[in-house]
Amino acid sequence: MEKFFLFIVASVFLSFCNAVSGNEANVFEYQNPIEVPCAPDGIRDPQIVRHNGLYYMTGTIPGFWPGSVSPGVKLFSSPDLRNWKDEGFLIDRKTIPEAAWYRDRFWAPELHAWQGKWYLSFNARNESKEHPHFHGCALAVADDIKGPYRMLTLDKPLVRGNDLHIFVDDDNRTYAF
Repeated sequence: MEKFFLFIVASVFLSFCNAVSGNEANVFEYQNPIEVPCAPDGIRDPQIVRHNGLYYMTGTIPGFWPGSVSPGVKLFSSPDLRNWKDEGFLIDRKTIPEAAWYRDRFWAPELHAWQGKWYLSFNARNESKEHPHFHGCALAVADDIKGPYRMLTLDKPLVRGNDLHIFVDDDNRTYAF
């Protein structure tokens, strides 16, 4: 039975490969890395949403691990997914108190529209000696996709963990995972 199953999987895979290679008109091509102003080393963990005819992207910006602090969470916009405009910081490290738990490291941000508001989730931490080493998930809210964003998790992370994602189900229940 196991050999039969492997034969079926291999046959389906080969059929798929043949179908794809035989249809050159539908091949998708794109050149990486995405060139983004003020991010010559690229963007990690990108997330793109479409809003009011534009694409908006956020992601982890340099400095990347190890050893350097991140300047914050930035927003970029594009009409065509190729030409990006720097819209500025959604979360700017320069405006955050030194003792804040989310001061020095920002990564994997995501934007979510829900009930007329924009929610920004991102991972963060403070790398000072006063804070124990942990990854925390932050949440901020704004009336407009470009901000200004108000932190909802000022005193502590929403959860300890990494790469928070918000999901709103059809019944309007909201989940964080």
